Amino acid sequence: MDELAKRISCEVQGDPSVIIEGVNTLDAAKPGELSFVHNEKYISQIKDCKASAIVVPYDLETDFRPLLRSRDPYVTFGEAMRIFLPRRQRPMPGIHPSAVVAESAQVDPEASVGPYCFIGEGSVIQGAATLMAGTQVGDGCWIGPSVWIFPQV
Repeated sequence: MDELAKRISCEVQGDPSVIIEGVNTLDAAKPGELSFVHNEKYISQIKDCKASAIVVPYDLETDFRPLLRSRDPYVTFGEAMRIFLPRRQRPMPGIHPSAVVAESAQVDPEASVGPYCFIGEGSVIQGAATLMAGTQVGDGCWIGPSVWIFPQV
């Protein structure tokens, strides 16, 4: 955790040797993960949090340890996400030959439609949207630009 604190410009409060291997929300975090609280509205959720550490503002009082103190926990957590969650490589634009696209559907040329996808009648897939393998888009749906739908959804 000490190394992470240096990379995201935080002050460690508690055991700096704690191992952090991922990030998650307060309610879903597990041991080995980092979470965050950016305002006092969520302080009651800290007591049930299973995260190994939490990023909090300097002025937030809690008995939870260890903590990473930050001027802006929201931004700091985003920096931690960039460390632990690798950037996705967007597939090339186009429609995979195995995809089924209704004749009345509109698919932007910048969209990526993966293998075995289905796009129903009257649906619209806008620019740079990515539909991964097996995505099912029903009739009359609208998928906005830059939306990323993971496989089998």
